[in-house]
Amino acid sequence: MVTFDPLDPSRVLTSRWVADPPLVTAPMLVVAVCGFPFVVLPWFVMVRRRRLLRARARIMAE
Repeated sequence: MVTFDPLDPSRVLTSRWVADPPLVTAPMLVVAVCGFPFVVLPWFVMVRRRRLLRARARIMAE
């Protein structure tokens, strides 16, 4: 059994897809993998820089 997309009748959706969509699709996985460095690396650089600046301030104060 198939279900047609109401907005685009040329597109066919299987009943399985409609009833039980996949948890992760290929585009979602690619975005997650490629986006990870853009979220984690800036955070890591910020934390590292703050630690270095605090250490430098402590050294200069002594």
